[in-house]
Amino acid sequence: MPEIDSRVKFSVANLLGKDKIYDLANFHVIFCRNVFIYFADEAIKKTVQFFFERMPSPGYLFVGSAESLLRITTSFELKEIGDAFCYVKCS
Repeated sequence: MPEIDSRVKFSVANLLGKDKIYDLANFHVIFCRNVFIYFADEAIKKTVQFFFERMPSPGYLFVGSAESLLRITTSFELKEIGDAFCYVKCS
């Protein structure tokens, strides 16, 4: 659907380079699926915190089904939306 395709941005970036993801982190919805399974906890925490700081509210962070942010402390709240879980920035 062209009307949706024109509103979606796909890109490749080094998530640990803030200058590379500065603009990408400024969206209400971020899909970061099957990425954090390859990161150390400290790298996950750093990336997720940057997303939280830049993301407008409300904001939604989706990670892969095999991934979880429960083992690290984040400012996001885990919410169930339909049959899916996501991390939400409420304020």
